[in-house]
Amino acid sequence: MLKNKYFWIVGIIALCVFILKPTIPQKNALISEIVSTEIPVENSGLELFTRINKEKPFRVNVEAKGGQKEFTEGDRIYFNLKSGESGYAVLYLESQGHLVQLLPNYWNQNGEIKKDSAIQIPPKDSGMLLPISSPAGMMKVRALVSKKPLELADMSDFRYSLEIFPHIGLLSYLKKEEYNLSEKSLSSLKSDQWNSDHLDIKTKLLPQLKSQSSEKILKAWETLGIDVTRGVRGSMPQIAPRRSPPLPKSEGVIVYYDKGHSTRGVGDSGARITDSVFSDARVVSSGDGTRGAEDEKDAQTLANEISKRPGVKIAVPNYRVYSFAKKGSLNEVQWAMNHLYEPNLNQDLKSIQKQIQKIVPAQIAVVDQGLSVNDKRLSELAWVNKKEIANNGKDDDENGLIDDVNGYNFYLNNTELYQEDEEYNHGSFVSSIIAGRLNENKNSFLGISPKSKIIVAVGLGPQGFGDDLSIFKAIEYAADSGAKVINLSLGGIANKKRYEQYIAAHKRLWDKLEKKGVILVCAAGNDNINLDETLCLPACLPMPNVLNVMAMDPDGYPGRYQAPDKRWLQYTNYGKKRVHLAAPGSLILGIQTKGKQKLDYGTSFAAPVVTAAISLIWGQNPSWDYKTVIRAVLETVKPVEQLKDKCRTGGVINIKAALAWKP
Repeated sequence: MLKNKYFWIVGIIALCVFILKPTIPQKNALISEIVSTEIPVENSGLELFTRINKEKPFRVNVEAKGGQKEFTEGDRIYFNLKSGESGYAVLYLESQGHLVQLLPNYWNQNGEIKKDSAIQIPPKDSGMLLPISSPAGMMKVRALVSKKPLELADMSDFRYSLEIFPHIGLLSYLKKEEYNLSEKSLSSLKSDQWNSDHLDIKTKLLPQLKSQSSEKILKAWETLGIDVTRGVRGSMPQIAPRRSPPLPKSEGVIVYYDKGHSTRGVGDSGARITDSVFSDARVVSSGDGTRGAEDEKDAQTLANEISKRPGVKIAVPNYRVYSFAKKGSLNEVQWAMNHLYEPNLNQDLKSIQKQIQKIVPAQIAVVDQGLSVNDKRLSELAWVNKKEIANNGKDDDENGLIDDVNGYNFYLNNTELYQEDEEYNHGSFVSSIIAGRLNENKNSFLGISPKSKIIVAVGLGPQGFGDDLSIFKAIEYAADSGAKVINLSLGGIANKKRYEQYIAAHKRLWDKLEKKGVILVCAAGNDNINLDETLCLPACLPMPNVLNVMAMDPDGYPGRYQAPDKRWLQYTNYGKKRVHLAAPGSLILGIQTKGKQKLDYGTSFAAPVVTAAISLIWGQNPSWDYKTVIRAVLETVKPVEQLKDKCRTGGVINIKAALAWKP
C-alpha cells in the first residue's frame, strides 16, 4: 500500500457490477486505486509536458467542470480538452509527485481529437465523473496535442485493462518505463505541429464528521484478536469498498431468437432450463460463437448487425457485472443486530430472538459468488432441492440442470458453489449476514434470520464479476425454485442506452418476477454518487417489487469507510427518489471463506440485512402479498437526521417495528 501522501484525488467511481465488495488497494496501486503503477515524476518524462511552444501554432485548452479551479472533497468533476487543429492528444494529471494518464483511455485509445470539438473525460455517455478525495493540495493537469501520433517508449505490453483493474476502466495499465514520452517523438515534431496547455487545481477537505461509534467497534474488533487469515491477533485492514467499473465490459451479445428458429452452430451459453424465458437466448461473439470479451462499442455494433438477421427478435450486449463490495464476544461488533454504542440506532434483535426463532422464514436466494459450504458455519445455510438426488449424474427434477442439490453455478455452468483456494467469497459473506448460525466454532455468530435456508444461485465468477445473462439465469432459477426474496449485492453504472436495453430486452424476466411476487433487494453501489442523476443497475430498475438499499455506518451517517489516513470517507450511493431506505453496511461482520471472518464495508452488506428482514416478515405473515411486505419495511423505517434527503424514507430499516406492523 502506498504511503498516505500518495493517496490523493480521483478515486474512480465504479459501475454496477459491483460485488459491492470492498477491495484492498494493491501495493502498486496509485492515487486511490486509480492507476496501476507508482510512477515518480522524476522518472516519467513529465518535463516534456512542461515545454512551451512559443509559436503557439494553434489553440489547446484544458479546463475542469464549469471552468472551476478549486474543488472540495466529494465533488465530482470532468475535464474538457479542445484543440484548434485535429490531431492526437495526451492528458496527464500530476499530484503528490505521481502521474495519472487520463488520455489516451479506454474509450479513446489513440487520443484522437477533432478540430474545435471538445473531448470530455470521462465521456458523457460513460455514466461517470471523477470524485475528488484526500489528501488536499494542488493537482496539475497537462495536455499536449500534436498533428502526428505521439509515441510512448517500450509499448509492447501496453493495454487498457478492465481484467486486472475492473474498477478503473478510464485509465491505462502502463509499466514504469512506458510512461516516458519518447524524446524522439516530440523532438521530431516541427514547431507548427504541436502545442500544449496546463491547468492547476486546488483541492480542500471536508471537515470530519462524528465517528466515535465506528472507532469503538474497530477497537472491540482488535481486542477480540481475530485475524482474518490465521485466527490470531490482527487488525482491521484499511480498505475502500469496491466501486463500479465505468461501464461494464461486454461478454459478447445476448440474442433472442424467434420460437422454433434453429440455432444449431450458434454460440451456446450453457445448460437449458425447462420453460425458461431464456430458452430462446444464446450468447454469441464476433469470434468463435462462445462467450468472449468484447469491446463495448464492438459488441453494440455486433448486436445491431445480428438484430437484422432472419429469426432474431432482439440482440443486446451481454454486459459484465461486478459485485459491490468496506476480549469479549463477536456480539460487540454486530452492531447491525444490537448496537451497543448508539441506542437510537439499535435494532435490538436480542430482545426478540424468541419471536424470531418461532418464525418459519420465507425462502431466500442469494445471486452472487457462491457459498463456502466447506465451512461448517455455512454448510447448514444451504437450501436443499428435495427433487434432486445428489451426485447421480441425472436431472431428477427435469429442470434442465443435473445435480443442482443446493443450487447451480450459471457462470461456470456446473454445480461448483465455491473454490477450494478462494480468499474471499462475496456470496459467503452476504449469506452469513442473512442466516449465520451458532455452533461449536468460537467464531460462529447469528445472522438476522438464523433459520433461513439459502438457494445458492451463482452468477459471479471467482474474480468477482459475471455477465448479464449469467445473472439473469440465476435470478430466474431462484424464482422458479421457490425464492420469495432474492438478494442482489451486485450491479453497475449504466448510461441511458444500457438502462433502456436492460429493461426492454429482458422484459419477460422482469414481468415473470413481478407476476410471481418475488422481491428483489438490490445494493445501491459504492460510488458515492446520487442515483437520481446517475443510473445503477439492477438497483434502479423501475419495478414495484425492487428495493434499492444504501448503507448507513455505526454513527448514523451514509456509509463511510476508514481511509489509509484514518479519515472516514463516504462510499455509499444515495438518491432521494431512486433509493428506498438505508441499512447497516459499514463495519459489518461476515464470513469471507472457510475459517476466515472479517469486518467489511459496502452496500453489498446493507442489502442482506433488508433481505433477511423481509424473509422474517413474510414468514410471520405468509398470506401477505409482496406489496404488503414492502409496505411493512418502508412504513416502519426509523428516521435518521443524517439520512434526510438521501433516500425516499430518510431513514434506516427497523426490523423490530416491521415485525410488529399491521396493514
